[in-house]
Amino acid sequence: MARSRWASRETGFSRKVTPVRVESFRSESDGLIVVRRFFGVVICAVALVAALGAGQGRAQSDGGTTPVADFQTAAAELVTDPEKALKVIEPAARAGMADAQFLLAIAYRDGLGRGADARLSREWFGKAAEQGHGPAAVVLAEDALQSGQSEAATKWIEAAMSAGESRGFALKAESLRANDPGSAAVFLGVALGLGDAQAGLALADLALASSPPDPGAARSALAQAAALGSARALARLGIAYRDGFGTAPDPVVAFALLQEALSLGDPEGARALGEMMSAEDAGYWRNPSLGLAYCLWAIKSLDGANCDEIRAGLSAQEIAEGEALAKDF
Repeated sequence: MARSRWASRETGFSRKVTPVRVESFRSESDGLIVVRRFFGVVICAVALVAALGAGQGRAQSDGGTTPVADFQTAAAELVTDPEKALKVIEPAARAGMADAQFLLAIAYRDGLGRGADARLSREWFGKAAEQGHGPAAVVLAEDALQSGQSEAATKWIEAAMSAGESRGFALKAESLRANDPGSAAVFLGVALGLGDAQAGLALADLALASSPPDPGAARSALAQAAALGSARALARLGIAYRDGFGTAPDPVVAFALLQEALSLGDPEGARALGEMMSAEDAGYWRNPSLGLAYCLWAIKSLDGANCDEIRAGLSAQEIAEGEALAKDF
């Protein structure tokens, strides 16, 4: 969902809205260090290009035989022109370059310039991980967990953590959550500190599931995840400020956070914002028709959700306008 589409709908407010950007809440997450995360082939390639851009001369991990500029180009072209890219990547991988081994593993996994081959993919991920390549260790850890190989999962989780991968700490927390929630919270805190927004959501859930529940700790974790750009964290934090959960109610802050979550396409945030905009006692943001439209869009992605409460407080004309707006989203 494009931000501009939502912004265009905001012109219907009865009073001008000045959104409070999420950066206003970054003070709750001072000291965060955002490190690389790999979420698919394209981001892998871009991340490697950026990392190699900091180097000079030739890649040292393969004995200095591959010019860094050549490998940067090949990494960027793995998706768009895999056969050409692999002419650089494969020799570098066979010469021992961990980043190249990681990309070659992805090529075999996804069938990029090579026939898909799960065995060869695991082999090359393993070669990279044995050299301390964190993202490769994460892939192997997740695969081992999925296939029920606990010993292998433990090995690669430890390797990922040693390499400083936030996902490694999050996976460690998952393995401890049922029997040792206290330790799980520690590992989730590390993952969050390394820039893993999803860990913040998990940490908030853990705080709320504790005995007694700790809504303040949950809100703090959500604030850190929101500062990292998590749409779901923005939505949950906005709801907390709206309802006074773990903090004093603050509808202005709640509205700003929910508006930001909506702009990022989060259905939970859209529905909550719709509820705020449709309430009889809403502030300057009251716009019941637009609120219903947001809710109608949101429930397409929320199982079991409906907009009955919003509809109940609207006139027939407002309902018709809301339904018409929703068709444009």
